[in-house]
Amino acid sequence: MSAGLADTSVVIGLFRYVREPDVLPDEVLVSAISMAEIVQGPLFARTEADRRSRERLVLDAQRAFPEPIPFDGACVASYRSVAARTVSAGRHPRRRTLDLLIAATAQAHSLPLYTANPANVQHLADILEIVPV
Repeated sequence: MSAGLADTSVVIGLFRYVREPDVLPDEVLVSAISMAEIVQGPLFARTEADRRSRERLVLDAQRAFPEPIPFDGACVASYRSVAARTVSAGRHPRRRTLDLLIAATAQAHSLPLYTANPANVQHLADILEIVPV
C-alpha cells in the first residue's frame, strides 16, 4: 500500500472536482499546515456564495482528514534543508513559506509530495519525490 502527502492544492481538488486523480496513492495523508490553509479560506471569500463553498470545503476536509500530520521537530529539521535548497535555487523562502513547510513535512516523514503546483517545489526534486497531480 502506497502513502503520500497531498498538499493544499490537491486537498482542495479532491472536494471540488468530480473524480479523484488516478495518480494519488492508496493512502492520502495531509499536513496540519494544509488544514490551516483550508480553515482560513472562508476569511478571504469575496462573495457569500464563495464563503459558503469554502466553509463546505473546511467541513469536508476536516471529516476526511481528522488527524493531519503535525509540524513537529522532525519537520523543523527538514525545513532547514528545504529552505537552504530554496535559497540555493535563487528563490526566497518567505514567498512560498506554507508550500515549503508542507514539503518539509513530506521530507521528514519520507513521503512523496503530491501537488497540483509542482513548479512551486520543483527545485526540491533532488531531496524530495514530487508527484504532479
